Amino acid sequence: MVLESLKPELTLTEFVEDLPIAVGTLRAWRRQYMSAQDPKAVNETAPRKSYRQLEQGLDKVKKELERSQPEVDILKKTREYFSEAK
Repeated sequence: MVLESLKPELTLTEFVEDLPIAVGTLRAWRRQYMSAQDPKAVNETAPRKSYRQLEQGLDKVKKELERSQPEVDILKKTREYFSEAK
């Protein structure tokens, strides 16, 4: 079960949804397992975030970029105006 929880498809919370254990219990088991293993190998197989979380973060960044792009354009035009005035 611990090895399956290290796969990148699901977060810990998503993984224990259908199991009769708490997230904290699985987290403790994983910590024990990882302390007995090579930390480098475990870090390569256990990403911090699921693919879905990364996609959501990317969507958030894209929306923020769209929102701030007009401000950037205004600042560029202002810089051009003042550099031509010299």
